[in-house]
Amino acid sequence: MPNHQKYDDIAVVIPTHNRISELLNCLESVYQQENAQLQVFVINDGSQDGTTERVKEAYSQTQIIEGDGNLWWTGATNVGIKAALEQGFKYILLLNDDNILADGALKTLLNYAQNHPKTIVGSLVVIKGTSMIGYAGAGINWLKGGPFLKDYRHEYKGQYHNMIDTDFLGGQGVLIESSIFSKIGLFDSTYFPHYHGDADFYLRASAAGIKIVVHPQSIVWDSENPSSFPRYGFRKGFKKLVEAYISRRSPVNIVETTRFFWRHCPFWLLPIALPRKLLGFLKGYLHAQFS
Repeated sequence: MPNHQKYDDIAVVIPTHNRISELLNCLESVYQQENAQLQVFVINDGSQDGTTERVKEAYSQTQIIEGDGNLWWTGATNVGIKAALEQGFKYILLLNDDNILADGALKTLLNYAQNHPKTIVGSLVVIKGTSMIGYAGAGINWLKGGPFLKDYRHEYKGQYHNMIDTDFLGGQGVLIESSIFSKIGLFDSTYFPHYHGDADFYLRASAAGIKIVVHPQSIVWDSENPSSFPRYGFRKGFKKLVEAYISRRSPVNIVETTRFFWRHCPFWLLPIALPRKLLGFLKGYLHAQFS
């Protein structure tokens, strides 16, 4: 283990939009980390809830970058990463604004990253207010809908004792060495402005020979995504079904889902995998309507 941990080498990137209460809780967990001499970048993408003023009042050391409300997750994350790279930070920690870093999480991630160069290391995600796992890494099964979360909603009993290999991660407590961005580029905000941008990035990293793991001793608490499937509940009518397929906030958005499968799915599986993904949601909707 290195003798000196340079926490001032870490930039924390947090995109946010109209969630000031969650953001302040997230920032509190970051600044309470041991020896947290780091720089936080909050990308405020057009919030109208006083985000900038409240953050300046509570944590004046935070750098706030203003967006116009059209950056979405991928664009906002890239803005923060670019700022961190321009200022010469060696590591970048990605967080969502509703995440809470457990005590010691940052130290755990940095220890591992310093001893394993060219490795992306993520955190074990636990759903807030529960003992349920949000995900312990993620995998891909192209014939069963593509990306999936490992151990989603399984009870967390401290059962992980070794590093967890993963195909991809999200943006919840992920530490990335800056040189990796120089090698493979940033998140693709053109093709994947909101959903699939994270998975696309990590799959590109893996293809470039970069190892991706989850450290089970770094815990991040996360809300269940309010813009995911619960938002498009099967019993909410035809309008919500249409919205699920066209809204940028939806994980089954036809355009971005098709782009993701086209880029990463083996070509010979594409005629089976993509329709199965898109029709799977429709099947669930119809089952709910007529059961």
